[in-house]
Amino acid sequence: MRYRELGAPGHPGLRVSEIGFGTREIGGTVWLREKGEPVPYGLGEADDDTSVQTIARARHLGMNFILTSPAHGDGHGQEVVGRVIARDRDYWVVGALGGLEVEDGALKRDFSYDTLVAGLDASIERLKSYDVDLFMLDNPTQAELDDGACLEALQRIERTGKAGFVGVDISNSDADLAPLLDARVNVVGVRYNIFEAGNAETFALARSKGVGIVAQGVLADGLLTGTIDSMDEFSSDDERSCMQRADVEELIRRAAKLSFLASEDRTITQAALLYVLANRGVSVALTGAFRPKHVEEDVRVGNMRPLADDELSAIVRLQRDGFPN
Repeated sequence: MRYRELGAPGHPGLRVSEIGFGTREIGGTVWLREKGEPVPYGLGEADDDTSVQTIARARHLGMNFILTSPAHGDGHGQEVVGRVIARDRDYWVVGALGGLEVEDGALKRDFSYDTLVAGLDASIERLKSYDVDLFMLDNPTQAELDDGACLEALQRIERTGKAGFVGVDISNSDADLAPLLDARVNVVGVRYNIFEAGNAETFALARSKGVGIVAQGVLADGLLTGTIDSMDEFSSDDERSCMQRADVEELIRRAAKLSFLASEDRTITQAALLYVLANRGVSVALTGAFRPKHVEEDVRVGNMRPLADDELSAIVRLQRDGFPN
């Protein structure tokens, strides 16, 4: 495993593994109600014992960064993480998201200081920890960021000492990255993958300002793994089953254009991770995993050569031309 610095304006950053662990998968699915109908929120049923083995395997292979949210399985993902890291807490760099939770069958958004602190305290308790290394707002909108109250609340939380670093996750938000680089945050989470590379040029500026970038969605909801040929493969309790069929089919078509990246000793998944890590402004690429074998495949990129210049150029051409038929 290779390591990078997770930025921190004004003082040294955190040393984190290039590949980090996200908890959407291990949280399991909870059901929300939209217009009177049940809608899955999560990626399907998870087996807790397997999840514990997966996190333990990640730790054995050198992964040390984990990002959790109370919205992942209505806190269940954090509880599973707590079973593993409680006995080895000082090894892990633990991040928690806040401001978005499941309540009474709906997603509740609240970035007020009191609610954020209460949510952080609950996360710390579920994680069986004494604090978190990083606390991030969970996808505030651009309007909420422009208002400024949520950022003020975040700075107040930093002063409590319950989180060493603070940041904002905008991986599923309409917010812009650039203004956050001057917002006195240590870390920003963004969605970044071969299909969605729009913020890439800003990462170097973030690095120069000491702001760490957590890349999320690096495998494009699994569509960059080379294992999904149809959206019919998504179970009914997987939120991806609610995606527009035409959108999924288009991404599957685009993924097929990347087959040249696979070889005897490298999978499409690994190539997709190497693409993200080729941007030196990225501090950590966050992946999710249901099973130990998924972690093993992901962390193996630490022993691989970077993508060659001609491979990167070929990807850029496809991006520029819209993955033509």
